[in-house]
Amino acid sequence: MLAPIKTRFMADTDLIELVTRKLASGVSEEKVRADLITKGYSAGDINGAFAILKLEANPLTAGKSEFASRMESSPPQGVNWFVVIPVLGLILIAGAAYLYLPQIKTSASTMLARSLGTSTPLTKEPFVPFNPVPTQTPSATVAVNTTPSWSARLYSAFTGTPAPSPTAPTGSASPAATPTTSGQTLAAAPSVSLSADAVSIRAGQTVTLAWTSEHASSCESTGGFPTNDRTHGNATVHPVLSTSYVVICTGPGGTAKAPLFITVTPDVPTPTPTPVPPTGPSSVNLSVNPESVLSGGSLTLSWSTANISSCTASGNWTGTKELSGSQTFTNITTAQSFTLTCKAPLTTITKNITVPVTTPATVPPSPPPSPPPPAPVIVPVPPVPPGSYAVYPGCQAPATSYANTIYVDPAHGSDTGDGTQATPYKTLETVLAQNKLKTDTHVVMLPGDHGFIFADSYSNTTLSNASSGWVWLDFQPGATADWMDIRSMHRWLITNAVVSRAPAGRTLLSMGSSGNMVIADSQLYTAKDSSGWTIDQWLNDANSGISGDDSVCVSLLRNRITNVRFGIAVFSRVNSPTPSDNSIKVLMEGNVIKNFSADGIRPNGTDITIHNNGIYDAYVSGPDGDWNHDDGIQGFATGGAVYGNVIIDHNWVQESTGGPNRALYSSLQGISSFDGVFTDSRVTNNVVLVSAPHGISWYNVRNFTIDHNTIANITNNGNPTWVLMINSDSSDVVSNNTGSSFSGGPGSTVTLINNVEVPDPAAVYTTFDPASNQYNFTPKPGSILDGLDVGAQHTSPVTLRTPIRGSGTTLLASAAAAPVKLGLWATFLAMIHSLLEALRSVL
Repeated sequence: MLAPIKTRFMADTDLIELVTRKLASGVSEEKVRADLITKGYSAGDINGAFAILKLEANPLTAGKSEFASRMESSPPQGVNWFVVIPVLGLILIAGAAYLYLPQIKTSASTMLARSLGTSTPLTKEPFVPFNPVPTQTPSATVAVNTTPSWSARLYSAFTGTPAPSPTAPTGSASPAATPTTSGQTLAAAPSVSLSADAVSIRAGQTVTLAWTSEHASSCESTGGFPTNDRTHGNATVHPVLSTSYVVICTGPGGTAKAPLFITVTPDVPTPTPTPVPPTGPSSVNLSVNPESVLSGGSLTLSWSTANISSCTASGNWTGTKELSGSQTFTNITTAQSFTLTCKAPLTTITKNITVPVTTPATVPPSPPPSPPPPAPVIVPVPPVPPGSYAVYPGCQAPATSYANTIYVDPAHGSDTGDGTQATPYKTLETVLAQNKLKTDTHVVMLPGDHGFIFADSYSNTTLSNASSGWVWLDFQPGATADWMDIRSMHRWLITNAVVSRAPAGRTLLSMGSSGNMVIADSQLYTAKDSSGWTIDQWLNDANSGISGDDSVCVSLLRNRITNVRFGIAVFSRVNSPTPSDNSIKVLMEGNVIKNFSADGIRPNGTDITIHNNGIYDAYVSGPDGDWNHDDGIQGFATGGAVYGNVIIDHNWVQESTGGPNRALYSSLQGISSFDGVFTDSRVTNNVVLVSAPHGISWYNVRNFTIDHNTIANITNNGNPTWVLMINSDSSDVVSNNTGSSFSGGPGSTVTLINNVEVPDPAAVYTTFDPASNQYNFTPKPGSILDGLDVGAQHTSPVTLRTPIRGSGTTLLASAAAAPVKLGLWATFLAMIHSLLEALRSVL
């Protein structure tokens, strides 16, 4: 019986080893085939590799039919020479054809290669006789390829024994070959290349990567794109930031890798301006030139409107018209009548004009030409900031003089101007984008809409230098901005800005990672009037006022923020358990926040002073679908952060100025913090007029003082409006306050000094009239507070004009200081509130 055919030479050795590794790792045959096809191997190569592995595993039965296997397992019946002799004859004929007929040899080799799963004809190897014998001594050493030839491997396949090593042919012209190496040939080292259709893109764009390799059996990648072990291919990636990509390829000869770095530049979206609803009185103007027409002549009709939504023409012109424009009529032979009907918010306005037609004898004289429009009036601009701009201790105050002055005029300017008063720039956006704005510059914002103002350190490198001079954005009367976004800037003074018309839900003025920023005497609002707003408008369309995200040394002075979702929010993003690491040095003083639907002020960081601010009128609450737990002032330290040195002093927090029957009324919580830890802080001399139980409530505090505050329930809903501390100890002091109750949390103690419970505010204070919004907290003669130094020393709510009030911070030294337990009713409500807060954090 013939020995088993040795067929491994018919397939790619690397392919066989790759199939062997994948099958050994537990991958199914179907998955192996699918992976190899994706790597570029043909189906024939893959089938040949599997056939060879099966033959090596069981050479007697691999690749045989079920019938052939049963025949071999049957008892021997003797040699069927009628079958063997013809087969041997065919083999001898095929061999002779291969040796002496080149064309037949090539065709047969190709057919044999195809049957074994390879696309390369086997005739590419030189023919060497099976057993050539040298006939002469070589005169020189010649290297001979030691790889078995096609014929030698065929010999081995049919005999089961290795073929003799090839030598040079005999003859006097060719010396005998001497092998230069022995054993297996070393595998070639792999190589790989990685390229991209672009190496520098803007954020949001894609890049197509392509890789190729040689002498590799598989490739992997880093950077977030798949190779699927393919040795060549391409993939599309979407990098958000600058990213390094690497392809690593492995083969029998080792490993190779190719890196590629893609640079991503952030893309700044262009905001879509929010349509501005018409405001002011409605008017329609219609005029004609000339006022009478010579027969056959022409005229021009002009019209303009204000606070109008649409216009329709009738008479000698028809159709819908733009809100302003002009139209020319020619070859007029009869009198013309033009009517323009326009829709105003509350009425309809109609204008009519009649143009007579005259003969040449009666043509009136032409009217004198219209005088040219007057040039813009140049108003002198003060060279130094007119206000007082306090800053947090240790921060830098704004400059009082500037080396440069430029003018920005959206009505009359041009972006090709030079920024002087005679030829001002048109938009600050172009000034910033072209790096025309330098430090130590006074920017005069002339009347008109300045749109969206955006500045960041990427496009304004000269302004991001923390050691450079100040920039003063000086808004003149009538100058407005849609919204402002300032990132990584330093030393900016913004005064008298009117900021409105931001996209729904956005913040009107935001600062990110900036330093030494002063915003003063400005107005920020979603709309001037919110009296008809729906719940959805309060929750989703309202803008927020001012945010300072991880910005340090921020002063917010005398700003008026109205009709917003949130008022003011500042944050430290360090989240350190050491309070000083979270220092942001923020001063909020003299600001008014009126008509809001979330929180008035959020102070989240270390070194914050909130002084002499007014917070009024909260809208929408839980029953309206808003479970935000609205607070006048609320801090929270999360992520393991600990904040310290937060001073909340001489502020006025009032739930409603319009009485308890106002539409979309919200029950406001006063001054509070329910999360995290605050240390070395105080809440002093504040007036809190709310209807929720939490008048002043602080959880998780140490060395915390609540002193000389006045807390009262502004409605008759029966809620106690208390001063409460949870998770406190004897280092925390509640002293000289007036309100419903004063206590510490379950299992904790707090030092209480000279606090007076006031069950009926109207009977104790000189004026307490929520219906007419009249308050005077001077004690009535003979009342329980008469002669006591308790409560805040306020006489009226804070406004933009209200001066700083007296301190009233003297403690009564004779009052006993002793820890007390929480009252039963307050304990119950505090536990319910803690449970609700826990549920809110889970949900």
